[in-house]
Amino acid sequence: MNEIAEKGYAAHFGYKHKESNKSEVDLWLNKLQDVLNHDNEHAIDFVEDFKLSFYSKEIYVFTPNGDLKSLKSGSTALDFAFHVHTGIGIKTRGAKVNGKIVPLSHILKSGDQVDIITSENVKPNVNWLEFVETSKAKSKIKSSLNEEKKRISVDGKEILERKLKQLKIKLDDKVSGQMMKFFNINASNDLFFKIGNGSIDNKQIKSFANDYNSYLGFFKRRISTNDTKIDKISDSVNLLKFDKLVFGKESELLKYSIANCCNPIAGDKVFGFVSVKEGVKVHKKDCPNSISLRSNYAYRIISANWIDSENHEFNAKIELSGIFKKKKNNDEVIDVFTKFLNHHNHRKTPERFSILNEVYSIDGHFDIDSLYEKMNKKNYRVSRATLYNTIELLLESGLVRKHQFGESFSQYEKCYFNNQHDHIIITDTGEVKEFCDPRIQSIKNDIEKIFNVDIEDHSLYLYATSKKKKNR
Repeated sequence: MNEIAEKGYAAHFGYKHKESNKSEVDLWLNKLQDVLNHDNEHAIDFVEDFKLSFYSKEIYVFTPNGDLKSLKSGSTALDFAFHVHTGIGIKTRGAKVNGKIVPLSHILKSGDQVDIITSENVKPNVNWLEFVETSKAKSKIKSSLNEEKKRISVDGKEILERKLKQLKIKLDDKVSGQMMKFFNINASNDLFFKIGNGSIDNKQIKSFANDYNSYLGFFKRRISTNDTKIDKISDSVNLLKFDKLVFGKESELLKYSIANCCNPIAGDKVFGFVSVKEGVKVHKKDCPNSISLRSNYAYRIISANWIDSENHEFNAKIELSGIFKKKKNNDEVIDVFTKFLNHHNHRKTPERFSILNEVYSIDGHFDIDSLYEKMNKKNYRVSRATLYNTIELLLESGLVRKHQFGESFSQYEKCYFNNQHDHIIITDTGEVKEFCDPRIQSIKNDIEKIFNVDIEDHSLYLYATSKKKKNR
């Protein structure tokens, strides 16, 4: 420690002395400089390697030629391979320690002789990240994985273009956006990667094409289309509309607040910091406080990503016929009732309009008791007196009609948006049946011509008894 304090990081001690005179501190500084020269090094990995490499004990192992190599305590055979040379680490197929074949995750001890077995056909995989301890090895593995993912993504895009061309679909930003929605993927590169590695096969691509070319798919896109234009960047790549922030590997929606120190906006590269009193605070990755937070409170850092909420699919029931009709109908009857109340100086209370809304949600006949029970189940606090009074107002305004079927209780039904029908009352059973006969409309037309009148409404009741089945 005394030697470090005297020399400092910018000292010329090593420059003025020969390589053979370098101490362990000089070797450690060289390793530190090598780490700093890599732009893709993560801050957390760097800090951890900085602290662990400086304070932890080192082990000393030998190459097959007898060369001595120093590694951090806890290093594995795969760490040794990357320590010797990145090219060797990338092509590592296996390892021998003291003449015995061991797994790549084997932890080395001082005095071990390590022999690395390589192969041109070997490539790093994600599992390797669990086999290494040093940040140098992790960084090289991640870099190799990213390069491989980019290569697969390029191949996947070419495959997709060829497949869609066979299905009479041209791949462009619009189509790729629809595919991301269809497969619930957040980025086009992830889409191309899944196609390149076979996660999305020909059958699934054909399924998308069938949906895309169908009328139902067309209506889905029309309904979900947003009028907002998507901005374009200089390389003419359309950006997704980032409007939601998700956290962690599970992409959870959490409550958060924006940090005042850097004020990130939608689309910025950010991370979440779990504070003690204010919950999750969102910082830019290049925030001035980023390094301090990541190095001192790494356990409170959570990953965060902006997403386009339109790319997330939700289960929904879509009724294509009359999507806007119900709202239009409700507005019309509310307007009629409002004018009626104003004209007669009646009070416009929320209870009266709630009853009107409930009446027009019922198809067919109803009585006061059934309406009262139905509203109670929906937690409408309406008294029977208010119910009777409002029904009388609805009758006066022409919004509801009343029926008296034999000796039974009075029945009601809505007047507006209700197909004209007539009634058969079966007296011996009390059953009421509705029917609609176009010949009645023809009779009405003849009456209007003969008597020179306009028929505004009609009501026809046919009373009948049920025919008893003859015993055979």
